[in-house]
Amino acid sequence: MSQQQQRSIPSYLRTQEQDAASLGYMAFIDQIAGPDGPRHFREFAALRDFIHLDGFPQHGIPPCVGKPIITVATLMPNTTAFEFQNVETHELGSIIDPDVLQLFLVENVTPELVKVLGGHLEIDPQFFLDYLDAIPGEFNITKEGEDIARPDLVPTPWYRLQSLEGHLPMLRSSRAGCEHIRMRFVGPRQCRRPHADNRRHAKERMRPDLQRMNVERVAGLQIPIARDTGVGGRQFDNVAMTRQCASVWFKTPADPKKPEWLKGLVLLDPPFDHSSQKEYGEMMLSMHRTCLAYLAPFDLKQQDRDLLDGRSSYRESLVRYLQTLSLNTSDFHPLLLVRGVAQIVASEWIVTNVNVERDINTVEWQLETMSAAAAADVAVLQRVLSRLFTHRRRIARYRALVEEQRELFSEQGGGSIGTMPAAWWSGPAGCRRLPKAASKALRNMQTDASQAYDLVTRNAERIAQLMELLMSVMSVREAGLSTRFGPEGESFWVFWVGSLCTWALVWSIYLLYPRLRRRNVTREV
Repeated sequence: MSQQQQRSIPSYLRTQEQDAASLGYMAFIDQIAGPDGPRHFREFAALRDFIHLDGFPQHGIPPCVGKPIITVATLMPNTTAFEFQNVETHELGSIIDPDVLQLFLVENVTPELVKVLGGHLEIDPQFFLDYLDAIPGEFNITKEGEDIARPDLVPTPWYRLQSLEGHLPMLRSSRAGCEHIRMRFVGPRQCRRPHADNRRHAKERMRPDLQRMNVERVAGLQIPIARDTGVGGRQFDNVAMTRQCASVWFKTPADPKKPEWLKGLVLLDPPFDHSSQKEYGEMMLSMHRTCLAYLAPFDLKQQDRDLLDGRSSYRESLVRYLQTLSLNTSDFHPLLLVRGVAQIVASEWIVTNVNVERDINTVEWQLETMSAAAAADVAVLQRVLSRLFTHRRRIARYRALVEEQRELFSEQGGGSIGTMPAAWWSGPAGCRRLPKAASKALRNMQTDASQAYDLVTRNAERIAQLMELLMSVMSVREAGLSTRFGPEGESFWVFWVGSLCTWALVWSIYLLYPRLRRRNVTREV
């Protein structure tokens, strides 16, 4: 590599000891993403993501502020159980063994780790770019309407689309040769408030503590609707709907007739941390996972609790899953690892939908028990409708993401698995049929994805029905069709008196008009 190429590498990606593989890899990234590189990548929306790695990490935060956690799962020949060890980034170069099955589980990725693993394993940069799920600051306009004209990254907006260059999706056909998948989902986490009045001052958009998280993920604050069940009612804990991303990569075997999947990489987000924002209270762990078939009793001994998933992080949950596998190297398939990630994702989707369902149930209960005075107040109905609008916006996005994952695992015609890499459909000895364990894992993923999709669809339908009902009632109220002269109104008797008088007048005219007409005719004759 020339000295000019080495100087072009961003300073935060240089180390004193750089091997040829990582230098060549980062030179390639810098060539397509550097500020002095070709600008046509900004003009083609389908290739827009390649410009992002040069701006990672974001907002001028020094690199590696949050230390990555790397767990290497190794399956040695003639063994049936994985061995796990936590390593440092600088140890990866000496640990990688090309002839042994190794899975790298990474939490809180850093630029240095991107350089090392990308160089040694020859990973497509698109894998890291998809995981970052960010756009340049110049393509984004904040909710306050301020244009951020700076080259750093901001999380890809889920709802507000400003500059189209930063939001156009890549064509599915262009992903045919990819070796990775990405799953975006929501991880609900409870926020226990130290003071009840803090909930009134908390903003909806929660930002992470970038002193601990290297990849910026935002969260939407959901304040559950209070239930008036007695004195003071019942106020549930706030819920941070954190945006999460999980990416899985596998190196395609060199010999398609004898596929041996020896190298895999999983990128996971660390637990969402907002410690710099005290108004939200204490952030709890993601404890409501539904991966277990039963709830753990509270009286378990400590040694028994250690056998269960502590739910402290997605990486630890994935390690727990891999510990349950018993297989040889020749029997391993990428879908077995994807199954563990998909199980966590589907579990979080179920918890997300149950949080939304609780608010829907509360709204229905309030409408059933609402007093006549409150039902007649359009402002009260407007507040309820506003909450439903927020849920509808979120549930529409959730539904699109769940549908994306359901298509990922769905079996398509021609012997392929949805939008997964084509090589993942191969079995041993070039067979187009999946191994038994991988086929079972695929069926389980399809079942879980369908369950999550059914839940989010049901909530979307219930929200639509409630909104239609409320808007109909509000239309009647605002049009003045429901007044004190209406049914059950205090002056409803006026309606009956007026109706009887009108009825008597009509009948009088009906009876008297023929007589008057005959009298006039008689006079003329």
